[in-house]
Amino acid sequence: MLTGILSLTPAILSTAKLHSSCLLNQCANLSTCADVHLLADPQIVLGVDMFALLAYNMSGMMVTDHLGAVFRTVLETMRTLFVWLLGLLLFYTPLGMGQLGESWTEWSFLQAAG
Repeated sequence: MLTGILSLTPAILSTAKLHSSCLLNQCANLSTCADVHLLADPQIVLGVDMFALLAYNMSGMMVTDHLGAVFRTVLETMRTLFVWLLGLLLFYTPLGMGQLGESWTEWSFLQAAG
């Protein structure tokens, strides 16, 4: 939303000269906004992303309300571990077929401890 508003502002430097890269950047922003409005795929991706962020933030507020801020902070720090474990799971299961995720390396013990 802010990008759309800023793209309508004039791209003028303090010396009152037009800067060509600012104008090109504004054109790129406007074309991106037009692409999102015209094509269905980006709208679907943005909609799913917005819903996922809404669900994530709402669940975080519920965790804070029911279990406390300390538990939520610990859970947030554990998120990195869970993402790493999911990457290992994807790599070693037929779901990822060795193409997704990451393999266990010689430094994985350090990564698991850290």
